[in-house]
Amino acid sequence: MPATPAAELPRQLDRLERLYGAPEPVLPRGALDWVLWENAAYLVAPERRKEAYRALKKLAGRSGAGLLRVPRAQLLALAAGGGMLPEQRVEKWLDIAGTLANDFDGDLEAVLALPLAKARAATTARCTRPAPRPSDARQRTRPRSSRKSARSSALRRLPAAERCTRSTNSPARRASSTAARS
Repeated sequence: MPATPAAELPRQLDRLERLYGAPEPVLPRGALDWVLWENAAYLVAPERRKEAYRALKKLAGRSGAGLLRVPRAQLLALAAGGGMLPEQRVEKWLDIAGTLANDFDGDLEAVLALPLAKARAATTARCTRPAPRPSDARQRTRPRSSRKSARSSALRRLPAAERCTRSTNSPARRASSTAARS
């Protein structure tokens, strides 16, 4: 297919709009909006995702701190309308709000102004949260396998930046385990 000259692009876009109608605007605008959009729902139709996103955005406010003030039962009710694994999504929402409040002073947009390497370091160092302490109320209730526990405890001893690259689902880890099986 030949490339479209830049001068003809507006005309072609007008023809497409007449044929298919105007496109719906993308809901997320800023960095926090995109994070909320991606975490609002799981395996649901786009309409349900939009509804869940709008409700989550309304609760979160501009800085995400609103999620920390909402009762957990209300968050669970909202998460239940957004598909599978509502408890895990509530935990994720609270982690996002806490990270925003503690590490970014409620302004995730400021990270976008940083050079790419610094922005990546600022956000990826937080990709794994520390293991829960025995007194922590959010501790898992189901037992882990001994192999996974050993791997998890080894990951906890690494600095936070290395945990992200050595997590169990990282491409490097999958590649090394595939090579070991061959």
